[in-house]
Amino acid sequence: MRGHVHKRGKSWAYVVDIGRDPTTGSRRQRTKTGFATRRAAEEALARIVAGLDSPVTLGTMTLAEFCRQWLDGHCPTVKATTAKGYRERLEWYVLPRLGHVKLRDLSPLHIQTLWSDLLANGRTRGGGLSAVSVAGVRRVLRKVLNDAVAWELMDRNPVLRVKAPRVESTEMRTWSTQDARRFLDRTADDRLHALWVLAITTGMRRGELAGLRWIDIDLDAGFIALRNTRVAVQHAVHEYEPKSRTSRRSIAIDALVVTVLRGHRRRQLEERLAWGAAYHDSGYVNGAARRCTWSSTTAARRLLALSTAKRSSPRSSRQSSNGSIRDAPPPAPPPLPPNVGPTDDCRSDATARRPRAARPMVSPMVVTVLPSPAGVAVAAETRTYFAR
Repeated sequence: MRGHVHKRGKSWAYVVDIGRDPTTGSRRQRTKTGFATRRAAEEALARIVAGLDSPVTLGTMTLAEFCRQWLDGHCPTVKATTAKGYRERLEWYVLPRLGHVKLRDLSPLHIQTLWSDLLANGRTRGGGLSAVSVAGVRRVLRKVLNDAVAWELMDRNPVLRVKAPRVESTEMRTWSTQDARRFLDRTADDRLHALWVLAITTGMRRGELAGLRWIDIDLDAGFIALRNTRVAVQHAVHEYEPKSRTSRRSIAIDALVVTVLRGHRRRQLEERLAWGAAYHDSGYVNGAARRCTWSSTTAARRLLALSTAKRSSPRSSRQSSNGSIRDAPPPAPPPLPPNVGPTDDCRSDATARRPRAARPMVSPMVVTVLPSPAGVAVAAETRTYFAR
C-alpha cells in the first residue's frame, strides 16, 4: 500500500492507494483532509500503510437502515422461505436491540451483549432462545455485515470476532411404535390419513408431502419419486424443486402405504364424479394447488388433538419413521363423507367456488360408472387408476 501527503488549501491531506476495482480494473484511492500540519498527515498515513488503521471511509447509516436496504436488495434473489427467515431473524431479534447503532460504531462487545440477551430473554413470551436459534441469528447477521465490509461501509465484521454460543447435542424425542400405531388408528377416518401414513412410514418433509403429485407415484412398483416441494409463505403458495441432489430421491413404499394411497385415490375419484364440473383436479395427493394442506399450525393442532403422545409435532412424526408399524395389518380405506366439500383445515380437491370444466387426469385411467344406493355415480376401482 502506497500513499502521499499534500497541502490542500489551509490544511493538509493524504492520499492512499487501496488497490484496483475488481470489476473495471481502475485504480482506487482514498483521501482524507483536515490535518493542521504536514506532520499530522504523515503520521496518519504511516499508520494506514503499517496496517494499524483502515483507509475505508466508514458508513454513517445505522444497522437498521442498512439491514432494510440489504433485505430489499437480497430477498428477491433467494427463495421465499429463505427471505422470510432472513427478515424474521433480523426484525425480531437483531434490530430491536442494535438497530440504532451506527455501522461504524458496531463493536464485538455489542455482538456479545446481543448473544447473551437472546439466550436470556430472546423469546417474545418470556424466556430465552436456544443456542441453535441464536446460531441461526448469527449466520444471518454475519452474512449482512460481510456485505457491509465488502461495500466499504465497515472496517471489519465484529461478528467474526465473537465466539458463537455453544450448541449442546440433545437426543430428539420421537414417537414409540405404540404411539405411531395408536395415532394411525385414531386418524383412520381423517381426510389427512394418507398424509400421516406417509409422514410416519417414509420420513418425508412437510414441503415434500404438500408437493407430492400422483404422477410422482408408481403404486404398482411401490416407489415415490420426490421431485417437487410446496410451501406457503405469507398466504402464498410457492413450488420448488428439491434444493440438493440428496433431496431428489426415490422412496420405496410397502403394501400398507400402497393400500392407503389406493383408498385415498379412489375417494378423490369419487369426489370428482360427485362434483362434476365444479371439481378442480390439482394432481396433488394432499390437497389443491392453491393452498398447502399441511402447514405447521394445522399439523400441530391435528396431532395434539388426535394423539396421546406428549408434545406431538410434525417433526416428531417425521423422525418416528422407522418402519416399525409396517407389520401391522393395513387399515381400511377411509369412507367418503356424506357431504363432500372443503373443510377448514384441509381444502379438498373439490371446490364449488366457481364452476369450471373438469380437467383431465395427468395419469391415464379408466372410469367405470356404477349406480350407488344414494343415486350418485361413483367410480369403480380398477388397476389402471394408478398406472403412471
